[in-house]
Amino acid sequence: MVEPHRIDELVGVVRQARAHGLQVAARGEGHSTNGQAQAKDGIVVAMRAMDSIHMVGPDQASVDAGATWRQVLRRTLALGLTPPVLTDYLGLSVGGTLSVGGLSGSSFRHGAQVDHVTELEVVTGSGMRERCSPTHNPDLFGAVLAGLGQCGIIARATIRLVRAPSYVRVFRLPYPDLTTMLSDEVLLVEEERFDHVLGIVAVETDNSWSCSIEAASYHEAWGAAGSDTVLTSGLRCDLGAIKTEDRSYLGWADRVSERVELLETMGVWDLPHPCLDLFVPAPAVGELVETLLAQPMEDDAGPLRVLLNPLRAARLGTPLLRVPPGDVVFLGDVLRTAPPNERAIRGMLDQNRELFEMNRQLGGRHYSIATIPLCRSDWIGHFGDRWRWLAAMKRRFDPDHLLTPGPGIF
Repeated sequence: MVEPHRIDELVGVVRQARAHGLQVAARGEGHSTNGQAQAKDGIVVAMRAMDSIHMVGPDQASVDAGATWRQVLRRTLALGLTPPVLTDYLGLSVGGTLSVGGLSGSSFRHGAQVDHVTELEVVTGSGMRERCSPTHNPDLFGAVLAGLGQCGIIARATIRLVRAPSYVRVFRLPYPDLTTMLSDEVLLVEEERFDHVLGIVAVETDNSWSCSIEAASYHEAWGAAGSDTVLTSGLRCDLGAIKTEDRSYLGWADRVSERVELLETMGVWDLPHPCLDLFVPAPAVGELVETLLAQPMEDDAGPLRVLLNPLRAARLGTPLLRVPPGDVVFLGDVLRTAPPNERAIRGMLDQNRELFEMNRQLGGRHYSIATIPLCRSDWIGHFGDRWRWLAAMKRRFDPDHLLTPGPGIF
């Protein structure tokens, strides 16, 4: 592993790798769980030291790829600004999420993080340092955003900023069953009552489970979110059991760090996490989740959480972020922890593959952070009509196939 501190050092690493026929994988915070940031017998480039924030202006910021979104947000909030879309966990790197897409409970309104990038500085597989944007070198720009590191390593990004809210009112909406919850999620996305919508299915080790929607409304003054009754009108949740909480915007945005700290305290954060992340057509998501819930849980496995993130496909404008057709689609994230033994891990990987195949037959695609071993034909099907273009960009910008071998695309 090498750890460059500047872009010219990263250029040198790629050129040396090319000279010696070694493959290269950039590693941000290492949260993809299927070896995406590994290069067998090659070079792993730790991007963490490249974390400078070079400029924060009235409507954009220029940041190095190794910076985390937490670092970026703390700087932008000093000026009352925020990126339009933040990942639910802020401990991820800018370069890492822009290489896969970057989605959250606000993406139904604002799209993915990759949809808010105005310029990139990239080191290609040819060892060239290049700038690109929608108007300058647009092929490279399109091949790198959500391009899984196949054509270039993101070194620096310029991202849009918007005015940050001051406070957030969070609603916990409990539901009697999965079907009702999913129906209300679609309703909330279509009507855009809230700024954040996320369905949660929590499964305990005794196989009992519950459904709820986490919804958030942004506002400028404490307690000024508007009428709770109006926001929840017509929903089919248990209205008498709704819970609300007011939080600062920073506290809300960094909420997942609290759960991470809990998992660390429990001693499970460093255990294997064979997670599954699928883009599912809205009509099929109930069937897929019910199939998952019917599967037996491994002994000693940690609690299972299924996050059901509704998206508007029309708000996703980056060509290589592949989602199924339809107005509303769901990103289903299956978050689970495996006991540290090979049999249990293999069983979960087999389940992931079965659900991947089922989702594909239902017209879905996968989100590329998932723990699913894939082959070339899987990737050809995933990229669909963009496959030939991506292959051409690979030949153009990484002719020796040095970059990011982990996903097994080429």
